[in-house]
Amino acid sequence: MVTFGDVDPGAGGTSHVRFTRTISAAALSGTTVWVPGSTPGTLTQIDRTTQHTVQTVTTDAPCTPSELQAAAQHWVYWSCGPSGPAGGWAAVDASAEFMIGGVCPRR
Repeated sequence: MVTFGDVDPGAGGTSHVRFTRTISAAALSGTTVWVPGSTPGTLTQIDRTTQHTVQTVTTDAPCTPSELQAAAQHWVYWSCGPSGPAGGWAAVDASAEFMIGGVCPRR
């Protein structure tokens, strides 16, 4: 299991566990964490405080990512390992989303 939490320096360094989940690829981004979705070819963004799903997006890949990297809450790079596909996903705003590069097969 892996635990997501934070430390409150104003309270003498008290830590707060936000939630615990099975070990998998994960990427922290602001107040959220990106994890593989419940089905292959999907990514799920979870709010760390509420533990609610913010969104689930499709990667169009036939696999579950083993690596995730995120930036600015709306940019995610995913990879299914050294011999699997990789790609990126980005949201321009809450009403528009698009794939950047889509599925990129490894050569």
